[in-house]
Amino acid sequence: LQDLQVCMSKLDMSALQKMQTEAINTEKDVKEMCANGQRDKAQKVAISFAKRMLSMPIISQIQECTKLSSLGNLMKIEETDFTKTHVCDGKEVDLGIMPKQQRINW
Repeated sequence: LQDLQVCMSKLDMSALQKMQTEAINTEKDVKEMCANGQRDKAQKVAISFAKRMLSMPIISQIQECTKLSSLGNLMKIEETDFTKTHVCDGKEVDLGIMPKQQRINW
């Protein structure tokens, strides 16, 4: 657990904050699109957002940190398969690195 703490302390907190802010803003935008009947647009925005988040270096750094700990697969992030669900139908996207009240829940 100490290795995890040391590794996590080296992360770029401004990058995490930026990612969190973008997630909160995107969640709000997608919910508005869904409420306004813009399902196709909301789906495209959600997919684009998820892909962008998964490609961020900070995500792979966090995953590497968790590998160093006894917790192993604490943060296993995989791309959401939006072909079987629609973002406007209540899909929860959990990046696992934000406090529960700030996780993306559309």
